[in-house]
Amino acid sequence: MIDNLRAASNHLVPKVILGLIILSFVLTGVGTYIRSDKSDYAAKVNGQEISRAYLDMMFSNEQRRQQQILGDQFLRLTSNNGYLQRLRQQTLSNLIDQALLDQYIKDLHISISDDEVRQAIFLQQAFQTNGKFDNAKYNAILHSMGSNADRYAEALRKHLAAQQLINTIANTDFILPDETGNLIDLVSQKRDIRHSTIDINALTAKQNITDNELLEYYQQHKDSFIEPEQFRVSYIKIDDIESQKNVNHSKKQSWHDQNKTNKINQKNAFEAFFQQQKQREAASNNNDALVAAAQDAGVKIKETSWFSRDNVPRELDFDAVKNVIFNSELSSKKGALGNNPKIITLDRGLLVLNIREHKPAGVKSLVKVKAQITGIIKRNKAEEQAKVQGAKILAYIKAGKLNALSMAELNLSASKTVDRNSQDPIAQTAFNLPPPIDGKPSWGLSKDMQGNVVLVALTKVNRGSLPQEQIDEIIKILKQENTQLEFNAILANLRKEAKIKYGAMTQIQ
Repeated sequence: MIDNLRAASNHLVPKVILGLIILSFVLTGVGTYIRSDKSDYAAKVNGQEISRAYLDMMFSNEQRRQQQILGDQFLRLTSNNGYLQRLRQQTLSNLIDQALLDQYIKDLHISISDDEVRQAIFLQQAFQTNGKFDNAKYNAILHSMGSNADRYAEALRKHLAAQQLINTIANTDFILPDETGNLIDLVSQKRDIRHSTIDINALTAKQNITDNELLEYYQQHKDSFIEPEQFRVSYIKIDDIESQKNVNHSKKQSWHDQNKTNKINQKNAFEAFFQQQKQREAASNNNDALVAAAQDAGVKIKETSWFSRDNVPRELDFDAVKNVIFNSELSSKKGALGNNPKIITLDRGLLVLNIREHKPAGVKSLVKVKAQITGIIKRNKAEEQAKVQGAKILAYIKAGKLNALSMAELNLSASKTVDRNSQDPIAQTAFNLPPPIDGKPSWGLSKDMQGNVVLVALTKVNRGSLPQEQIDEIIKILKQENTQLEFNAILANLRKEAKIKYGAMTQIQ
């Protein structure tokens, strides 16, 4: 519960607005915020213009920020034009809020003196060396950001003014003792429960299914039974030539003479030999040049069993090798099998590979997946039966038929105490049940971690306690949330009263 409150307090609108103020003015200065070109604006806020160029720049900044946060996921999101359009609209909305906030602060005559700005700069650790303000470091950091002292001072002045407004809102807020007490009672509360479990596995074993049910499920869920593309390959692995002991001496010397500089020469030399070998084998109608290559290299041919991208044999688990197997013309779709070996350079030596057999991706036959489908259907049937049985028993108990459990050959567990922070779904169900009345348990249905249907009896609600530091944190979070609500209300009212006009291009976008 406290974690949820803390998470909520970390997403306050004031933080977004403050971030916009400090970032936008540091990077651009006040000048680009308002443009003299009356035909080129994104929005007018009470006559104050937000230029399209300014919106474009802040939109780019927001994209970079999102990319840093989301990583590869951001690239997938940006493939959707709708996402980028919403992100741009949100950026403009934030800029409008910023403009309204600037105007509101001005109307309230909130001002920050030069001395306050100076002191704020001196106190920022980023500009300090050994605990003291370092002017050279300060200027260097601003220069690296593409800014200068005047821009930063103006940005900081607006930041401090906005912070002063937020502090004013927060300081006028108060929490009633009853409000705090009620929340603390909820957070610290513990509950006593008993439960009875309807065993899904036991019901699954009793289920029967027909051939028609098997076939129907298979037809409707073929996409769930895709067999990936698979290969069987033959290959030889040739280590660095200087380490070979069994290679034919004349061949080794021939290769060695061309291998004095690097592996590229080694590969070129072997390819030249290999092409000659393939020509000789073709002339004698022998399609397997790999055999002759293995004999000349003094190594044995290795053959794999069937494998897919998900279980590549360790000796072939290199990007260069996988690229040849899965992405090159060696597959049966682009070339013949068994007579088109490929030489691949590895970190240490060469690998000559030949694809022997290939199975394209496709749907597994019903015979292969019959056992799997049988298990799925039986489980589904058992879950539905347990759900119906649980609901029926619960209705009987609520109707006063307390022997419903024993009639169903179910037993209640011993009593146990759970708290609100428990991740157990049974405990979470218990905290959604109304308190017991007149000593009579409150009943509900749940599921446990294994998917079993569980009847839950809430027998007692216990008042708990919290350490004072946690109580203080709750009060702090409550104040932050109230500040958030008041700040939202202020912005909503400012928008309601404001005259906001959007530029023509902004409306189109």
